[in-house]
Amino acid sequence: MIANTTSPQLMIANPPSPHLIIANTTSPQLMIANPPSPHLIIANLTSPHLMIANTTSPQLMIANPPSPHLIIANTTSPQLMIANPPSPHLIIANTTSPQLMIANPPSPHLIIANTTSPQLMIANPPSPHLIIANTTSPQLMIANPPSPHLIIANLTSPHLMIANTTSPQLMIANPPSPHLIIANTTSPQLMIAIPHPHT
Repeated sequence: MIANTTSPQLMIANPPSPHLIIANTTSPQLMIANPPSPHLIIANLTSPHLMIANTTSPQLMIANPPSPHLIIANTTSPQLMIANPPSPHLIIANTTSPQLMIANPPSPHLIIANTTSPQLMIANPPSPHLIIANTTSPQLMIANPPSPHLIIANLTSPHLMIANTTSPQLMIANPPSPHLIIANTTSPQLMIAIPHPHT
């Protein structure tokens, strides 16, 4: 079902999935290509240049993204859900984790790349330039960080949790330790690099 599309150059190619629904799209140059997943739902899109390509996950749901240049590519995870991202240049690429959930990120230039961890959850980060890359840890959770330039890179630890950080330029790199928890930090320029597992 494709309904109420008022956008120019709408292109949908080779979707061999049942129950594909695209509704109320008002964005120009919307492109969806080769989604072989069941129950793909895209609703209420008002962003230009929305591109979804090569999705092989079941129950992929994208709802109410009013951001320009939203790109989701090469997702092979089941139950991928993206809801209400009003940020420009949101990029999610090469995710192979199950149950990836991203909700309400109002930040520009949000990038999540090469995540192979299960149950990755990012909720309500109102910070610009949030980058999460090369995470291989299970149950990575980031919630409510209102700080700019938050960077998390090369995480191989299980149960990493970062919550309620209000500090600018928070950087965490290469922590190979389990059960790393950072909570309620209000200090500027907090940096954690390569912590020993037994320290």
